[in-house]
Amino acid sequence: MVTPGNIDLWNRPRYRHPDGSVSTVYSASFDLPDGRVVLLPQVGYDATGAPQMLDGHQAYQAYKQSAQHLGIFDSREAADNYSKSLHEGQARLYYTADRPSETGTRFPPRTTT
Repeated sequence: MVTPGNIDLWNRPRYRHPDGSVSTVYSASFDLPDGRVVLLPQVGYDATGAPQMLDGHQAYQAYKQSAQHLGIFDSREAADNYSKSLHEGQARLYYTADRPSETGTRFPPRTTT
């Protein structure tokens, strides 16, 4: 990692997929003009403040506006390795809505619609 991320990982939007799984840091890497690679979250907020999944264009536009990122790396391989590690760490925190996270926080139970 060349530059650590500047996003609060403890306060991420939680996008709930139709199958009940939750994404907080679903991410993609993008090449920067200087040859480095930036890792960006693809979970954000819509105009109403509700969590939403962002496509690549939306994620990159959000980065250009806010400069927020999950890290800047010297290679795509390094970004991908960090992304995997970050995903696994967040998955442990948000393992399931029915169980407490590592911090002891209990999230609302799953509902089906």
